[in-house]
Amino acid sequence: MTDIQKILGGNGCLFIDAAVTGKTFYALVVNEDCVLSVLTSKGNQNLLTQYGLTGKTLKQGMIIPMFNGDAIAAVTPASGSVIGYGYNDSL
Repeated sequence: MTDIQKILGGNGCLFIDAAVTGKTFYALVVNEDCVLSVLTSKGNQNLLTQYGLTGKTLKQGMIIPMFNGDAIAAVTPASGSVIGYGYNDSL
């Protein structure tokens, strides 16, 4: 997938306001202010800790990208919602 296809959501997107596993995302965009209780990478890294997001309110419009070919594998908003942008054909 080209960078422009990623920016345009070329592999689709998913509205997330409850726990999602079994899908992978290359980025999240905060749809409405939210606090995430789970954010785990495909490599099983705790991204809340790694990115310093534990207990933080993420503001609408923030982008949480993945780097170096990794992907977000589990996300759970405790409040609010995010949009997950697809990685390969995961959606």
